Amino acid sequence: MIEPTVKTAFVALAVLIIGLFLSRRVARWVIRDGLGRAGVEKGLAATIEKVVYYILLTLVAFTALHIVNVPLTAFAMFGGVFAVALGFGARSIVNNFISGLILMIERPIRIGDIIEVDGQQGRVVNIGPRCSHVRLLDGVDLLIPNSTLLENKVINHTLSNTGFRFAIKVIVSNGADVREAARLLLMAVEEQSAILTSPKAQVVFSEFGEKTIVLEALFWMDADTSDNGRVVCSDIRFRIEELFRAASIWPASSSPDKPGSGNPSPDPAPHSGGDM
Repeated sequence: MIEPTVKTAFVALAVLIIGLFLSRRVARWVIRDGLGRAGVEKGLAATIEKVVYYILLTLVAFTALHIVNVPLTAFAMFGGVFAVALGFGARSIVNNFISGLILMIERPIRIGDIIEVDGQQGRVVNIGPRCSHVRLLDGVDLLIPNSTLLENKVINHTLSNTGFRFAIKVIVSNGADVREAARLLLMAVEEQSAILTSPKAQVVFSEFGEKTIVLEALFWMDADTSDNGRVVCSDIRFRIEELFRAASIWPASSSPDKPGSGNPSPDPAPHSGGDM
């Protein structure tokens, strides 16, 4: 009687291990790779992969339990213990897991989206069962609990479009040729190949300062290439300095590094036109 029981346990364990391995491979190869070749959006394919993986994982667990003749009703006795465990810490784990499922099904935040949480901007690299992996625009990796993304204010800059707006402010003195400065500023922006042509880059007369005039260049980059926003903004600033120097136009002062001043400071805008 003992020998068959031990043998059955080993069979169930083997089914469980092999099932876990195959579930991951099947979900990845058949779902993500297959949908990717079919032209399905990468974030959606990754979401379907995870859902299919969880379903296969559940089937494997049930199969292993069936092999060792463990009825599902046997888990009813653990209901009280499970409830106590939730009260002493497992609740946050379950909350994050359910939040992750909601994020993957409803997709208010998708893999590849650029989001802002607590003033930090970054790209969503992965949505896991407990937390989401966000890579900040400066390259730092951030792990955010899934429940935080649902329960707190999150700005999704690419929810409805892939237009990602940047802005560079230049302050010139009142005596400068404003229209010439605006023309040179627009030229410096349009020379960059990473800038989208639709919506078209533009320069606006932002405000009057004290004995100064503030011009602001607005331009858009595709979300897939916006990780290089800092480099592009730096190249534009170098070019502005060269053009202004040649035209004897001198900035009154440097604008501070804040949202809208040339640091990657995205503002979603449809490709059919800007938001200004």
